[in-house]
Amino acid sequence: MRTKKTSVIKNRILKSALRLFSNKGYHYTNVDEIVEDSNTSKGAFYFYFPGKKDLVIKLVEELSDQLIKKIETKAKGDTFEEIFRSSLKEGFRILDKYRELTKFIFIEAFSLGPQFEEQRFSVRKKLEKLFCNMLSDQRFEEIEKYIVVTIIVGAITEFVIDSITSDKSLAEISDLFIEKLLKIVKK
Repeated sequence: MRTKKTSVIKNRILKSALRLFSNKGYHYTNVDEIVEDSNTSKGAFYFYFPGKKDLVIKLVEELSDQLIKKIETKAKGDTFEEIFRSSLKEGFRILDKYRELTKFIFIEAFSLGPQFEEQRFSVRKKLEKLFCNMLSDQRFEEIEKYIVVTIIVGAITEFVIDSITSDKSLAEISDLFIEKLLKIVKK
């Protein structure tokens, strides 16, 4: 029973932090606001998370896992083009939904140090593996596949950064971007 209650409290803190970070940004949200919004205590907050930095790292880990799972789910289409389109659209939709947090992750989070960088590297590797699997039926040699995946991931990263630092919605402009990427990938 205690673990279920523990999990509920921790999840409330995570959901409140996600909401506040997404609306106000990481640097403009403080622990007191998270505690108040989650209807918990500071003691509960610090029981689960030594600090705000640890909380955001956990949050990014969970969002990354959610993003990867959604993309994997969408990656079960009929053709490569369908899989590629639906996977990227779903990924962009999630990143757009949590715009301020996405901005923090892609631009400001370097200040969190090596632990966060390891996490970002791990997510990048998972994405690269997903795209490699998508390309498996495209008759690429291994080295070509590696180059194409590097181009895709790099282009996506730059596209996301450009979109979140302007007023552009990822969801609104993703179709054109995806079609241009598909032209690069098709052989």
